[in-house]
Amino acid sequence: MEKVIMMTRNKTMKRRDKALNRVTRHTWQPEALRRLQNLCKGELLAEEIRMKLLSSGLPQPHHANAWGALIMAASKANLIAKTGEYRASQALSSHGRYQPVWRVIG
Repeated sequence: MEKVIMMTRNKTMKRRDKALNRVTRHTWQPEALRRLQNLCKGELLAEEIRMKLLSSGLPQPHHANAWGALIMAASKANLIAKTGEYRASQALSSHGRYQPVWRVIG
């Protein structure tokens, strides 16, 4: 029988934040946030933000999860906000999954 571990939402969020810190502890994220502010305009999917940043010369992060952490950090810093709209992803690895559209603020 499978053991199910139940955690409080607070404990779950602390574990999530700890994991995000592990993938963002390098200097990559501050540079990515700076470029996001300077290069991205309008309404974009996270994958479109990623492509703009990579085409600007930003190196790949040390871990793929750093992209999701970047979007979360940008949202918390009020650099981007969800529009409430969803669009199908064009990335092959996403298999056409619908993803939120983000509006770049400022």
